[in-house]
Amino acid sequence: MPCCISIIRWSECQHSMLLKVGCTVDCGDKELCAPEEQQTMVRTLHRGLCEDCHTRRLMKAAEARAEGREALVAAVHANMRLTDGERGQRAWAARSRKELEERLEAENRADQVNEIRFARDWTYEYGMTVFKIRHGVAREMAGESGQHQPQAGERRDAGPGPGPGPEADGDDNEEEDDEEGVRSSAEEQSSEEEQPSSSFSSGEEEQSSKDGESGRVDQRNMLQDHILRMRTTLPWNLNVMRDALRTNQELLEALDEQRERRSGQTGTTSSGTRNTVPSTGRA
Repeated sequence: MPCCISIIRWSECQHSMLLKVGCTVDCGDKELCAPEEQQTMVRTLHRGLCEDCHTRRLMKAAEARAEGREALVAAVHANMRLTDGERGQRAWAARSRKELEERLEAENRADQVNEIRFARDWTYEYGMTVFKIRHGVAREMAGESGQHQPQAGERRDAGPGPGPGPEADGDDNEEEDDEEGVRSSAEEQSSEEEQPSSSFSSGEEEQSSKDGESGRVDQRNMLQDHILRMRTTLPWNLNVMRDALRTNQELLEALDEQRERRSGQTGTTSSGTRNTVPSTGRA
């Protein structure tokens, strides 16, 4: 049984992130099974940089802007054709403009980082849902079948009862015969009473099995509905390149639809625009 993962890759920096979504042998939250025992639930491709590379690029851009702002202010102060008042006004205007640009850039940076994180979280959640559909429900079924659940009519062994009382008089044969008759009658009555209990127990087991199966079907249907909802919230800059629940053809059709949404065009996208062919998950 596999150790299941999700993978997101960023096209600009070519970095990838492996996200563990579950393991059928419970190898631990911080561990992974051997590569040959891993199974990819979903693999996505993000049209941008990973968060670390994106942050480094933003820091370099911020440093360049700061240097440009200081150079502009220095040029204003070095202009001898301006009066002191004019130099002060122009320097103040330059700083104010740059501060406004920085605030707008900070908002833009926050939006970009949120998009990167949303794509990562989407990949993780989608993969975890696929894992539950492919393996989680089946594991619950196996776990339930391996547990002993007491049923109606089932009784525990009460153990040895109290010891026999004083011996009866050997000459009182009539009393012994009556006692034997009562004991035999009681045993027959007990046997008759246990038969409906056995039938009731069988009915309870059957009903419990039906309820359990119905619950598993409901759970699987909810997971399937969640998968469909997630596909409708797929980020515009994220492509699904591998999906354990879909075939190659289904993924290609989904990629074409996503390209059409991005470009605002209608109709069928030319097959010549297909640069990357997704692959289905292993069985």
